Amino acid sequence: SFGARGFLKVSLTVLGPGDDPVFLSTSAPDETDIESNLLRPSGVRLQAATMMIRLYSAEDLPRMDPGLIKQLFDKEEKTSADPFAIVSFAGKSEETQVENETQNPEWNKQINIGYKFPSISERVRIQVKDKDNILSADDFICTSFINLYDISAP
Repeated sequence: SFGARGFLKVSLTVLGPGDDPVFLSTSAPDETDIESNLLRPSGVRLQAATMMIRLYSAEDLPRMDPGLIKQLFDKEEKTSADPFAIVSFAGKSEETQVENETQNPEWNKQINIGYKFPSISERVRIQVKDKDNILSADDFICTSFINLYDISAP
């Protein structure tokens, strides 16, 4: 199949004698707007589109670690999780709200992610994480990918 199949991000600086080089900060992969930096053949126009995802619920999530205070003093195991989901597509992400202390969260949320069509992104990533306190990073519970070729018309 023809069309855009890659991504290249380049910074080019031409320096004269005595010029100091300029160093640009690089952003994390999830923060890069892939669609706006897309190299495409001449004549191919990108059209605005919206990916609409309805995220309903999860079931039987594992118990996650207890809070820091309980971990240090009570040694009590947490009986559930504080799950939230992150949906990512074409370099953009949206999150659900945190459902506190449950192994069966119900988000019932519609997530709309704007992108440019045709997109070089071929799949939607859905991550479920356990929200932790300020002192520790959120824990990954699971990650799933939905391949666009599996759900779209040929």
